[in-house]
Amino acid sequence: MFPTQAWLSRAFSSPPADAALASTDVLMECSAALAFAALGAVPCVLMGSTGPSAVRLAHAAAGGAVVATASALALDAARDGALATALGAALAMIFALLTRPADDAKARGLPAVVAVLSHAASEGLALGLAYAKSPEDGRIARMSVLAHNVPEGLATAAVLRSRGVSAPTCVLAALLAVVPQPLSAMAAFSFASRMAALQTVFVGFAAGLMLMIALTELLPDALSSPSKKNRDVSAAVACLAAVACVCGSSALME
Repeated sequence: MFPTQAWLSRAFSSPPADAALASTDVLMECSAALAFAALGAVPCVLMGSTGPSAVRLAHAAAGGAVVATASALALDAARDGALATALGAALAMIFALLTRPADDAKARGLPAVVAVLSHAASEGLALGLAYAKSPEDGRIARMSVLAHNVPEGLATAAVLRSRGVSAPTCVLAALLAVVPQPLSAMAAFSFASRMAALQTVFVGFAAGLMLMIALTELLPDALSSPSKKNRDVSAAVACLAAVACVCGSSALME
């Protein structure tokens, strides 16, 4: 099997549910994030530019999916220990607030690059912690992160395209922006899987971190239109994405 075929097979398929996961399995499964981020940049390649309304709708869908997934993870972890789950979520919220860059740091240059990469690393951290609890929890988290990567790739490409950057470079930038995700997921999994007593706290942390990403980044962007009609449409898209994600999570947990 050629290397590309082997990667596609590992990234877009799952081992049997009862199979023990290794760090490399987590790395390969989470590497699908690269493809979804590049997929988000495709509209900029096909149409030359993308309006802010498309980016807002994509963020609405991703935000709804992330909120639903974070809730599913938190409820599942709470069965093993509600206090530990709450502690993990609280720590995640503090971590997210402390590491969130100022608005002016997102504008351009090196601070913008650091902000984008640290954002992706935080998402990978949540993925790795969820995988350490169980493969099912990890795949539920992966489902929403992959959905979230599409609007992230779209937003990255749209900003660069508006500044005259070529379409292939936009796709490459969208892909590189999420490279830290699978790497930090593997590192977090390797660390957390050795600390079984704290895994409920870790899943609470993962759920809290995902919730903060949705509430402080995705949904505010989705609802930023001055038009009430556009805001209503974004809210409806977010709700539909949340329902779809709940259905998908239920199927994965069966």
